[in-house]
Parts: sequence; structure tokens; C-alpha cells
Amino acid sequence: MRGRDHRFLDELSPLVEEFMIQDVFPGAVIGFDTGTSRYTRAWGYAHKSHTKMRETLYFDIASVTKLFTAAAVFRLMDSGQLYEHTKILSLLPWSDPIVRSALSETDVGSLLTHHSGLRAWYPLYTRAGDDVEKILSDLLGERVPAREMVYSDLNFILLGIILEHLTGQRLDRAIRSLVLDPLHLAQTTYTPDPAHCVPTETGNTIEKGMVSDLGLTYTGWRPDEAIRGQCNDGNAFYYFHGLAGHAGLFSTAEDLLTFGRAFCTPQSTFLSRSLMEKVLTERGGDRLYGFQCGNLYPSGGFGHTGFTGTYLYMQPELGIVITVLTSRLQNTPPGNLNRFRTEVVKALLAQVVTGGQGTSRHRV
Repeated sequence: MRGRDHRFLDELSPLVEEFMIQDVFPGAVIGFDTGTSRYTRAWGYAHKSHTKMRETLYFDIASVTKLFTAAAVFRLMDSGQLYEHTKILSLLPWSDPIVRSALSETDVGSLLTHHSGLRAWYPLYTRAGDDVEKILSDLLGERVPAREMVYSDLNFILLGIILEHLTGQRLDRAIRSLVLDPLHLAQTTYTPDPAHCVPTETGNTIEKGMVSDLGLTYTGWRPDEAIRGQCNDGNAFYYFHGLAGHAGLFSTAEDLLTFGRAFCTPQSTFLSRSLMEKVLTERGGDRLYGFQCGNLYPSGGFGHTGFTGTYLYMQPELGIVITVLTSRLQNTPPGNLNRFRTEVVKALLAQVVTGGQGTSRHRV
């Protein structure tokens, strides 16, 4: 059973409806793949204007984009073009002395696990006339970054730049050739048809506040109307024109399940077995290479969340992939989805454990 068959998800309806009644989101799409069967189902509305939610709609997956960037990096690691211990300054044509001093020991692995010490966030678009090297120079000063885990978009912005330099391709083409085409992901793109997209926020209300809190100004904001078919993230949209390593991709439940399946199937040829084992080794701070783990991923799973209200969960031992897609930014202030995400996963895993699907157990 594949595609839109959703009988296995019907039992989630009370939970989904609880969160819709609380106005956490107007609608949701949930996908569940056991390795032998696949189910997707939609609830509610894609927009508060009562546009009906559909399983086939595209979502701005926000930071779930990082998994696709990481996957592209893994492919280059498998081909020997770089390694986790490769120093990033050997991959970038940067000569600024402050940057070279501060990032001299920063390697690819520290970007993948957010142990580079770079600050959590900075609105690059407030300095549209400067390149990333110049902005980093000013942010770093003479300080060598500490190496504790700090979740930072800047890590994956740099990985996106590295991908472009190594492949000689624009980022969307590099992601297409390294990840999307090999996995046959035809519904994942940086440039979706807006008519097929779930809207996110009304303007960039949240980032306006974040920029103001830093004492910065920006005058190029989008109109205060529903953002549809453009990435919500400010750095991805304003500075990188939609193509960035940390955010910017749109995808569907079907494609996200297929992507997750590549990391939950022992015979997957997407990565070599030795690299897959390395990728899925915990690195501290609830981080694998590229992936998150910990409390948000019950029963030893891993995956990633997206600020817009997206989530991808994988559990190789059970062969399970789950995606939860919502548009939480349509509500002001946006609600916290963590309980919803984990309760969806726990409910679906309980069905598997009690024999609902007889899923095989295995390790990658």
C-alpha cells in the first residue's frame, strides 16, 4: 500500500485535531513508511483561508534542507573529494587573515555536527553588499571560536558554499545531481510552483523582530502577505536568492519518506556501508553527522526539524520513516510542535511494536 492510502494513520486523527483546535496549525500532512508499506494522510487546511490540505502539496521544509546538504557532502566523502577531517579553508578560496586564523582548525565534520563554534545566527542580508568571507571576518574578529555544540545556520551555509566550489555547479544543480536524481526525488526543489505550495508566514514578522533585537536594520522586507512558494528563511531568500545550504528546499511527504528510506535500508546503495555507519554515529550534543538525535526522536531515532513546522524521523532498527508537515507559522505567535511530533512518532511506533505491520528489525 503506497501513496495516499492512509488507513494506518486514521488513529492519529484525535491528536491532530487537538492541535488544530488549539490553533497550533490549520492543517497537517503525516507520512509513514515501514519499508514494505507507505501511508500518507492530510488533515485540515493548507491556509486559514480554508484552502483544503492535500497530501501532494509542497512544504517549505526549512532546516530539513540541512539533511539534503549533508547528504550531498556525504556523497563527496564517499567519492574521496573531501573527508570529515578536511579543513574547510583548504576547500574555500578565502584569504582574509582573520577568517584564516579563526577557522584554521575548522573541519567538515565540525560543520556537520555544529561544533565549529560559529554563532547561532546572523542576518547576512543586512549587509547585502558584502560577501560571506567579509561578514565572517567582522563577526569573528580576533577570536578563535569555542568548540562546544552551538546549533548554527552558518555551518550549513558554509557547507553549501563548499559544495558549489567543489562541484563547480550552482547549489541547486549540485543537490540535484548528488542527491535528488540518485534517489528519484522529483518533488523536491528550490523553485516550486507557488500554486502547489502550502503558505508559511505573513511577511517575515519573526525575523523582523530578530533583526531589531540585534540593533540592525533592513529595508528590503517582503510585503506583509502570505509567503507561498518562496522560502521563509531570510538569509536563504534575501541573501542567497533562494539557494542555500541551510534552508530553501520545498518537498512533499512522499519525497521526504523516500529520502529517509535511503538511511534506513541496509542494502541502500546511496552511500557505502562504511560511510553510512560513520554518518550514523553519535558525535555529542545530540548530533550525528548532519542529523539530530535525542529526546525529539523517540526510541533511538534521528532526523531533523524545520522552523516552518516540518519534521523527518528515521529509525533504522525498525526500518521506520515518519514525516510530519505543518504550517505553524500561520499562527502568531507560532506554537511549539515538539510534543505533537514526538506523540505522532510514539503512536506509530506502538502500532508497529504491537504487530500492526510486522516490520522487520535490522541495523544499518
